[in-house]
Amino acid sequence: TTRCVVCAIGLMFRGNKNLQCKGQDFGSNHLESGVVMGPENDVRSRSISSTVPDNWHDFFHTYTLYWRPDSISFKIDNEQPQFIVSPGGKLCEIIGFHNDICTLWGSGSRIAPFDTDFYISLGLSSGNARDFPDDCINSGQPKPWRNLELKALLKFWQDKRNWSSTWSDEKSAMYVEYVRVTSL
Repeated sequence: TTRCVVCAIGLMFRGNKNLQCKGQDFGSNHLESGVVMGPENDVRSRSISSTVPDNWHDFFHTYTLYWRPDSISFKIDNEQPQFIVSPGGKLCEIIGFHNDICTLWGSGSRIAPFDTDFYISLGLSSGNARDFPDDCINSGQPKPWRNLELKALLKFWQDKRNWSSTWSDEKSAMYVEYVRVTSL
């Protein structure tokens, strides 16, 4: 049933300590968990935000994904799970796609296109066209590119002198203690 250019389930935190986007703190104490999906010209997401007083990278945490035939939810440490799509809901409608897009996954289940096998991918990225909203300010410097701009990556690289100082070796790394997958 998958007809997506972009289909991903994930957790994301930005390692930038002083990142403000549209008046909100998007720095290293802000975490998002959710899904990103859509055909090439209409990619949308649904996420849940969580914050900690300091930084997500200060301690190991337990991130749990409950991926069931009729629901997708995330749990962090010992908190209650938060649903991206709860039983009875249909993911494409919850994300806000119109019926013409939802028909791409019409033969799938309520969590389509995530009702087939997927890979687990862990990574640390910088820049990116969708992970940093436009008009963000990082340590007093405006984001040097616009999302989906033709030369976004070039502008990001050309502004290296401003953003590279906001990274530190320890605080800008990803540490994984273990990954466990359990089939239900």
